[in-house]
This record gives sequence, C-alpha cells and structure tokens, in this order.
Amino acid sequence: MRARYWMLVSAALIFTAFESGFLIYQRTVQEQFLERLTDPGAVSDSVIITVEPIDSGVFSRRDRVTVRVGSSIYGDAKEAPLSLQMDVEADYGLLGLSGRIKPLANTRSVTDILDMIEGDRPDLDIRYGVDGFSKDLILEATISPFNVRFVEENPLIQTVWRAGADDPVHWRVRLTPQGYGTSELSAKNARIVFDDGIGGEMVAKTEGFRVRHDLRRSMHNPNNREWFIEKATSVSDKQTLTVHDHRGALELVLRHLSTEAERRRAGEGTLDGDYGFDAKTFTLSLKPEGREAQAIEGEKLRLRTHGDNVPLELFEPMDEVDLEALLKKAESVRFRLDELSFRTAGLPAMMKGHLTAHWGHHEERREACLEFPDEGFNVGWSLEVELPDALLSAVRALAGGRVRGFDPADFMVAKELHGAPYHTLDFRGDLKRGAELNGMPAGF
Repeated sequence: MRARYWMLVSAALIFTAFESGFLIYQRTVQEQFLERLTDPGAVSDSVIITVEPIDSGVFSRRDRVTVRVGSSIYGDAKEAPLSLQMDVEADYGLLGLSGRIKPLANTRSVTDILDMIEGDRPDLDIRYGVDGFSKDLILEATISPFNVRFVEENPLIQTVWRAGADDPVHWRVRLTPQGYGTSELSAKNARIVFDDGIGGEMVAKTEGFRVRHDLRRSMHNPNNREWFIEKATSVSDKQTLTVHDHRGALELVLRHLSTEAERRRAGEGTLDGDYGFDAKTFTLSLKPEGREAQAIEGEKLRLRTHGDNVPLELFEPMDEVDLEALLKKAESVRFRLDELSFRTAGLPAMMKGHLTAHWGHHEERREACLEFPDEGFNVGWSLEVELPDALLSAVRALAGGRVRGFDPADFMVAKELHGAPYHTLDFRGDLKRGAELNGMPAGF
C-alpha cells in the first residue's frame, strides 16, 4: 500500500514538474514571438511595432501591440502614417500555447477608416497557437458575413466601392521553424463592385473559392525573416466579371476554374516562373445598348505562360525611351505564352508566342536568348494564332463588325484545319532583322 502511495506521489511530482516546465516553455515562446515582432524590419522597413505589457499571470498574458505603417507603403507619402492597436492575449496550458488577437478601434486612423465605411461591417476573430510537437506557429482568422460600402470623394466625381460576403471567410496560416509555411483562404461567396461615378460599373463575383499559398522564408533578407509566396494554387466553382456603362454590358463567366503560379526565385518586381489556369467551361457575352446580345460559349479553356526576369513595369504605360531603358537595365527578359487554347462549337482555337529582350553578354540568362548571340541590344517576338471561322464571325458580331475599318481577318490566312475553315496568323521578327507576317516581310 505504501509503495503504491509513493508511486502516486512520484507520478504527481513528475507531472507537476513537466507541466511547470511546459508552462515556462510556452511563456518563453510568447516572449520571443513578441520580441521578434518589435525588432526593426521584422515585418517591413516601413512598419514599426511596439509592445506594452498589460497583464501577466501564471496561465495567461495580455499585451497591447501598436502597429505604425509608413504612408509610403500604402499611398501618398504626404499622408500621415497609419496607426493600429490590438490586444494580444496568450493562454498557457496542457494543450500548448494559444491566444487571440483583438483589433481595437481606439486610434484616429481606425476611426477615420470606419467613418468612411458604411453598411454591415464584419467582425474579425483572430486566434493563434504553437503546436506542442512540431513547434509550428498557427494563425487562424474568421471574417463574419458583411456588406459594406466605401465612398471616395474626388474633385469632380464620386466613386463607390462595395464589397460583401454572405458566409464567413476563413484564413489559416501555418509557419514552420525550418522556414516553410502555408496560407489557405476560403470563401463560399464574395463580391466586389466598383462604380466609377460616370455611369460605369464593374462587378466581380466568386463562388466556392479556395486558395493555397506555399510560403518560404527568403534567403535574400539578412535577418532571414521575410516570407514570400513560392507557389499559389486556387479553385473556384464559378467566377463572374461584369462591366457595363452607357454603351452596353460585357460579361465573362468561368466555371470550375483552377489556377497555379510557381515562382523560381524570390526576386521582387519580376515574373520568374510558371503561371496558368484552366476552366471547364466559359461564356463571353456582350449586350450593346440598343442591339441584341451576342455570346461565345467555350470549354476546356487553358492558359500556360512562363516568365524569365520579366519586370512588372513592363505592363505599365511607358514611352519607347522608358521601355528601352527598362529592358537594358534587366539585361535579358523572356516571356512565353506557351498555350492559350479552348474549344468552341466543337472546334479548337489556339494562340502562342513569346517576347524576348537581350542586352550585352549576361551569361546567367544566355540560354533564354540564344536567338541573339553577340548582337548587343535586341528585342524579338512571335505570335501564332489559329481561329475557326465560326469563332471569328462571333468575334465580329461581338465587336459589331469592323471597328474603324479594322478586321482581324485582313491580317490572317484562310485555310482548312481540323476539317473546318480556319484563319491563321504567324507574326514574328526582331528589331535587327525586321518582321514577317505569315511568311512575308512586313513593311511596318
């Protein structure tokens, strides 16, 4: 009997010691978490975070976290920095460290934002924890259903943004000590509406949307704290984009859509990797004002592209001088449209091409620009298109016939493909050798 008694006492002492050590470990993890947040540059050079202890006990701790976001990161540098506050409440226990993050509406920045937002605002519930075995940091956030309206006053017009979701939106992030992580966002339905104030409106809707990001800690950051998206995949039951104004309405509906983007490197401001999407079916419809609606139905929509050091500025408006300066600075750029294909009326349509710029002898990317060896600065391109005549007729109908005397068929070759009449286009060349259109020199 006495032996059993001492066995129970020993077990209780061991359990108490283990639990005490586990609690101390959890407190240490929480302290390190807050300390890393407050280190300069932990989140961004434009973000400053401070922590003020509020309450601390054996099984819990509460801190007031203040986040100041520099105006350069979100808008005009003349604007005042954005200031946010939140309470971070940590709980220690047998199941490990867990806590909640409660945003507070007690700063001028937040009250100014809330004053601009009308309608049913969402409630935000943020929870976090540390896995007791893997030591992974887990962050979970839930946004309640909402329907809000944001009015932006301009000198001459008033633009309006509206956003809403009829079901909760869920977000989950998991970060490992080894420098890998995942981010998952899901929404049963969501919508964004933009009214330009002069009679135009754009509506984007999604149903059954889920997106996953594979994260990796950047090795370019000397502090080894910055994370970047290495791969992104998403699926959606339905995506709808509608644009209309006084001229009519255009609508694109994609059903059973999946997307994938994979970056090779963490380079900022460039496309470096593979990007694509697939849709089981799609509908493109146009309803001009005062005319009958026209539509193109299709299936098996597929897009595959590849970027190699493509500056994002390339997609912004610029003149010839700025364009040449940008391409020379990049030394070599290559963008490939490997495939844009779909089927309509039982016939396939296809488009592919590339754009390559090369400057000097940049050996690291020479393999991407073999067509321009030792020629200094040059830009080359190619574009191949195969469209069934039925689709070309539908495009004309959507455009209302010739647009300012332009008809795509004027630059294409009629031929028989897949047992049906087609029009094809082959446009290629480079700055040094000139251009060819359908195998003939192009004099423009």
